[in-house]
Amino acid sequence: MMRNSNAGAAHCLFCRIVEGQLPSSRVVEDEHCIALMDAFPLRPGHVLVIPRRHAETLTDLTPELRAHLLETAQGIAQALRRSPLAPDGIHFAINEGRAAHQTVPHCHI
Repeated sequence: MMRNSNAGAAHCLFCRIVEGQLPSSRVVEDEHCIALMDAFPLRPGHVLVIPRRHAETLTDLTPELRAHLLETAQGIAQALRRSPLAPDGIHFAINEGRAAHQTVPHCHI
């Protein structure tokens, strides 16, 4: 069962992006998630995959939505490999909690 912590959603940066209240460079989107270019990229091609519904951690999502986010991230990684960037490797990361350097309390890959 997905735990949805909507109490903080009104002030959540990613929720505001999902709602169209803030600009973003969207790469892929569907009814479950949005993939967008990171506003402060660590490397060229730094993309974030976020669920449309507010959830702070990966464990707050249903197994189906977790799988969908990972499938979306994998598809983006394959596209990056075929792009002019042609990276030697792909880094997937999920930071959960302040101690893990999660800067936006909304699950993202």
